Parts: sequence; structure tokens; C-alpha cells
Amino acid sequence: MFDEFSMIDPGPLAEYVGFTEKEVEDLCERYSMDPEEVKEWYDGYSFENVLSVYSPRSVVNCMRFRKIGNYWNQTETFEALQMYIDMNYEGLKDDVLSMMAGERVPVNTGSFTNDMVTFRTEDDVLTLLIHLGYLGYDPGERCVFIPNSEVRAEYINAVSVSDWREVSMALKDSADTLNVVWQKKEAQVAEGIREAHFETSHIQYNDENALSYTISLWN
Repeated sequence: MFDEFSMIDPGPLAEYVGFTEKEVEDLCERYSMDPEEVKEWYDGYSFENVLSVYSPRSVVNCMRFRKIGNYWNQTETFEALQMYIDMNYEGLKDDVLSMMAGERVPVNTGSFTNDMVTFRTEDDVLTLLIHLGYLGYDPGERCVFIPNSEVRAEYINAVSVSDWREVSMALKDSADTLNVVWQKKEAQVAEGIREAHFETSHIQYNDENALSYTISLWN
């Protein structure tokens, strides 16, 4: 008879999933790294008894090279993420956009069949992404979210080459439009926001959520 511990319920193993906040603070002091920046990039996993868990390999590489960067794709390429989000069950596309904008999305993890081939609903895909580390999970609120800047970059990579044409175009134009902001070209800035808003307005129009999606896609 075995007990199963997972990213949804790691039980007594939670503190061993990755580095704890205290461990990262000690490492940052030792290697002269900014703990706030390290937290933004590699923190985000949270469990009942351990509220802050950092991606372990990313933290190790960050300290080794003394540089903040995306080390995630050295362990798991974005093609895997792309495959799952391209399934695009009803509501999945909008929910991924919401999470890219920093929001949380409700999920039912109970229907998941504990394999990587059987998917019936959006919840099954989201639950697998929890297990793979692509999503953080809040057991109290029963919702998922993108845990940190490093993983968010992987979503941007995946969506950019996915079948989500409108979103892909907005992401690919982001470098040009950000440059327009720095150049203070008001008319082109307004046009860029208008186009991005048009692509996201099917979610919610003319409110703070639409603006959040727009800015997230646009920059």
C-alpha cells in the first residue's frame, strides 16, 4: 500500500519540491543576488504548510551563473506546453490569456485520470500542467495561476508559435510597439493598444480586465 504525493497535495514532502524562501534568501546573500528579483522569476509554488517554493534547477543555475534568466527550457521545452494548450478545449484559450495577465482560474482537479494521454475537459489539461510545473495551484481557492516570470515566458513562447493566430500576432508585434512607447510616438502607441484591445475584446470589453489582457499581450 502506497501514499501518493503530488504537486496538488505534496503532504510532508512539500518543502522538498524546491527551495524554500529561507534557503533562497541564504543563497542570495552568499552569491550576491537580489532576493526580490529571484523571487519574481523563480518563486510561485505554494502548498498548505509551505507558502513559498522556488523552482530548484532555475535557482541553482541563477546562483551558478550569477544571472537572472530563463533556465526552464533546459529541463522542459515549450513544445510540450504548446501541445497541451493547442488542444484548446472550450474556455482554455481565454483562461490562458487571463493567467498570462496575472489572474487566477478555477479548476476541478478531481476528474484527472493521472496519465498524459486521456483528456476530456479543460480541467484535465490544467491539472496536468500543475503536475508538470507549468501552473501553480492554490488548494484553498481551488484555482490555478502562472507561478512566475520564467514560466510566463514559456507561455509566451508556446502561444507565439501556436494556432492562436490573433494572439500570436500580438505577441510578435510586442517588441516593435514597446519601442514606440520609448520613442513617445503617441499616435502609434494608441494604434497599438487599439489593435491589441480588438484582439482581446471577445473576452470582456471596456473594463479593467480587457485593459489588463491588452497590456499583457502588448508588452
